[in-house]
Amino acid sequence: MRQAIHAYIDEKIKTERSATANWVDGPVDIPDVVIDDLSASQINDLEGMAESLQIPLEEAIERYGYQRYGDRVSGQLKTAFPDQLSGFINKNGGGAWIGFKGAIPKQAVQLAKTLPGQVELRGNLGYIEVDLSRAQEQIDRALRRAPGVKAVSTWYDPELGIEGVVVPSADSVSALTNDTLQSSLASLRAATPAIKVNVSISTVEQLDSPFDGYIRGGGNLGPQNCTSNFNLISESGATKRLGSAGHCVETGVAETYCNQSGDGDCTTITGRWSYVGNGGDVGYFDHGTELTATRTFYWDWGQKKYADARSAAPKVGDAVCKFGYKTGRSCGTVAAINQTTMDGTIGGLVRTTIPVGATTCDHGDSGGPFHRDGGEAYGVLRGSLYDDSGVLWCSFTPVNRYYNGARYYVWTR
Repeated sequence: MRQAIHAYIDEKIKTERSATANWVDGPVDIPDVVIDDLSASQINDLEGMAESLQIPLEEAIERYGYQRYGDRVSGQLKTAFPDQLSGFINKNGGGAWIGFKGAIPKQAVQLAKTLPGQVELRGNLGYIEVDLSRAQEQIDRALRRAPGVKAVSTWYDPELGIEGVVVPSADSVSALTNDTLQSSLASLRAATPAIKVNVSISTVEQLDSPFDGYIRGGGNLGPQNCTSNFNLISESGATKRLGSAGHCVETGVAETYCNQSGDGDCTTITGRWSYVGNGGDVGYFDHGTELTATRTFYWDWGQKKYADARSAAPKVGDAVCKFGYKTGRSCGTVAAINQTTMDGTIGGLVRTTIPVGATTCDHGDSGGPFHRDGGEAYGVLRGSLYDDSGVLWCSFTPVNRYYNGARYYVWTR
């Protein structure tokens, strides 16, 4: 199947001008070709999912090829039922989960029928997604004040509720037991009885770690050795910037940017804005004076594609791919939304199912691009976060935080 697809794409490049006509910033490695309802760029992402999960391409298409339809329905549901929608989840392996605070609206049933996969509709859950975020904030704050707690990390899932892990302080390990932990959560559960809460005690000492060392992808950001993600454009359209993680950017400090070796060229850039806090970990540089900004980004070694869209917000179960200079390309799905770091200084992070490791997600990847569905800019690689089993996973900040924090968008074609 893979050979047939690439043969078809190669033929279209030779015979159809439209395959290369819209390369407004110069040629890239994936042409504008559509097969059935999937673009060549979307198929490329699905190939990445197949390689990372070690499954056939046909299975990757069956599991994740439909998800853009879910994005459309999710947006329509948010608009139609802002005070009723509990959440929308792309289920791993295909299908979707949609929840509502009260009864399932008839319009939602009709919208669900337009999705190609199996859809589970759940009603009378008693909460909407903003309730989860507010309850999580209260629980996170209360746990940090609890006796014997050294560190906390919490997150939420629209279907599963609020989850988290706590690390006991060294002098109170025996005092902080599961019973005392559940007791401290009891009053908070009573305040939001409809929302499930599952917080456990971890044996690790630290549940998060930023990546800000070694070499970078798409180029080398000098002393910080991080990875850039996307070029940005201001709300007014007057100014362009180069995005990375906030902890990779020092305002007013000059660094060297270099393209991957196959493209050559380096230039001096300067840190212009950095944010690391409750809204995530994002920052940007200017472009210097020697290179021209482009709407393309590296999705793998020596391989470029256009950023054609920007994500409004991540959803649990979304299929995503990342690139970092240290480890290259890896793909997985969104596992948790709005996770906090252990010290509580950074929030709004998204945990994925991409494992941390020397070949998947490691130091030097910080600031790199998370993307999906062909060319949709999705997130900014931040570092690692633990789950409740003590396993480290790659994490990112949603790309919309550039706009929330500094009124910049990802620059799209």
